[in-house]
Amino acid sequence: MPQRPNQPFEVFVPLTLFEWNGNQFSIPGICSIARLRSMPDLSHFHSRLSEYEMDELLGVSRILMRHIPPDRLSPGEKTCLVLLALWLATPTKLLAGFRFELGPEGRSGFARILDRFLWLPAHAKNRIHTQHLVKARRYVTSLRRLRSKRGPAFGQLDPNVEWAH
Repeated sequence: MPQRPNQPFEVFVPLTLFEWNGNQFSIPGICSIARLRSMPDLSHFHSRLSEYEMDELLGVSRILMRHIPPDRLSPGEKTCLVLLALWLATPTKLLAGFRFELGPEGRSGFARILDRFLWLPAHAKNRIHTQHLVKARRYVTSLRRLRSKRGPAFGQLDPNVEWAH
C-alpha cells in the first residue's frame, strides 16, 4: 500500500488460538499485542472475506501495529518477525490468517496469510504467558538485526538472548 512519508496507518492482524491473560504487551518499533474492546471498521474488506471468516474475526485478540513510513520493514515483515519470535519463545497453536492495513484518507490494504508454523499436539502450548512474550521481544530484536543485514549474519546475534526453550 503506497503511503506518503510520515503518514501513519494501522495494521491489524487478528490472532486465533491466542490464549493470554494480559491486556497489552509492547514490542517497541514493531507492534503491541492487545485485546480490543471493539472491532475496527473493516467494512471495505467484506468483499474479500467469506461470512465464516467475518464471524471468525469477532472477539479475537489482535496484533496492533502503528507503522510510520519510512521504515525498512514492511507490515508483512514485522508480522512475520513477531510470529517467528512467538513460535521460538514457545510453540503454540497460534494462527494469523489476515493482515488489514487501514490508512489515512480511506486507503487500505489486505493480505491473506497462508503460511503458519506447524506444531505437534504434544509440544504445542494452549496458553501463552507474559514470560513468553518477554522472550519473544528479545528474539524480535535479534531477528530484526539479522533481517537488516540481509545476509548470513548469525554471528551477529545478541549473545544475551537464550535460544533454547
